[in-house]
Amino acid sequence: HRAGGDAEATARLFDKILRADTHGHVKAMLKGNSKEQYLPANLPADQVDRLPNLPGVYYFHDIKKKVIYVGKARNLQQRVKSHFSNNDKSSRKQEFMRKIYGVSFEPCGNELMALILESTEIRRLWPVYNRSQKRFEYKYGLYSFEDQSGFIRLGIEKKKPHLEPLYTFSQLQEGHVVMRRLIREHRLDDALCFLAKQRLNLNDDPAEYNLRVKTALDTLRCGLPSFALLTDGLSLKDQSCILIERGRFYGMGYIPHDYQVSDLNQLKESLTPYADNDYIRGLVYQYAEKNPDKRLSFSEALKLGA
Repeated sequence: HRAGGDAEATARLFDKILRADTHGHVKAMLKGNSKEQYLPANLPADQVDRLPNLPGVYYFHDIKKKVIYVGKARNLQQRVKSHFSNNDKSSRKQEFMRKIYGVSFEPCGNELMALILESTEIRRLWPVYNRSQKRFEYKYGLYSFEDQSGFIRLGIEKKKPHLEPLYTFSQLQEGHVVMRRLIREHRLDDALCFLAKQRLNLNDDPAEYNLRVKTALDTLRCGLPSFALLTDGLSLKDQSCILIERGRFYGMGYIPHDYQVSDLNQLKESLTPYADNDYIRGLVYQYAEKNPDKRLSFSEALKLGA
């Protein structure tokens, strides 16, 4: 065969390499479970070995220790290893591998907390290799202002970056449903809520009308749920607590199994506050709906451990 000479030369070279390998490096590399075989060249194997088999969030760092990727895992060690176990030869993947110089982690009591922390960290650190949760989201908010005639007007608009909405919606239609309910139940004017062109009652007194608007908004706020989710903790001695306060995600943390609180503020002192967003709120509400036994309304949460 015309390639016979090349094959023979390769075999002789390989034989010399094997004879010179007094420390067994070749044998170690030939093993299918060799760590060095799949780890990036610049990532120390001992950092991967230290990863626990627990839920949590992991961070890949570049040569300057800057975070370039954040991910969540049900099993930190398995998930990190899975990044390096395929044969993806794309230029982006190879560039990503070359830039990984370290990995750190933050353990979580359960996968839900890992999902929440991952979302928070991606938005805080804005890692270059994360794509998900960095796209612009079209959210809507309920806003109010007083017009030149002294009437408080309500409107549903795209969420403004520097103005806190009274309430948020994932879709415009959802906002209109809430607005029409407020109009119907509190006798508000469609035009003053930007749902009609002409006012129905031109004889309304601003002070009397504004009182109805304030009552409508108070009713809306009071109708928002406040509840805690109690799930698995980091150890057998504690449990994780995720708090929704008046419809918004407040934060999360760990409390003892026998923890008791007398008011909401006392519970909040044991938790770490985090920024609220629609994605996190959706995760919590979905979990609460699927696991009603883990959900405690605030009145019930006062009896934690009782």
